[in-house]
Amino acid sequence: VQVLRDGSPIGSGALLLGGRHVLTAAHVVDDPGTYTVAFDLPTGRVTRSVLVATPHPGWRPSVSPVANDLAVLALGSAAPAAAPRYDI
Repeated sequence: VQVLRDGSPIGSGALLLGGRHVLTAAHVVDDPGTYTVAFDLPTGRVTRSVLVATPHPGWRPSVSPVANDLAVLALGSAAPAAAPRYDI
């Protein structure tokens, strides 16, 4: 899964088992913008809009060492059936 901000690739993630959420790093969605995710399938690229990006409540980008660098992206519609899914 590729994460895009305003159409430009900025990171990656993993589609969770239910097909409506992507796990990524919080620093990937730190900046304002319009986020989408792209699934590169054998039949071509399919994109889904991100409704909400929720970072871990303990994420603090200015704190070192970096901790809790996780975010969950809620998709506007279900991922394609052919997209690999992962359980956590």
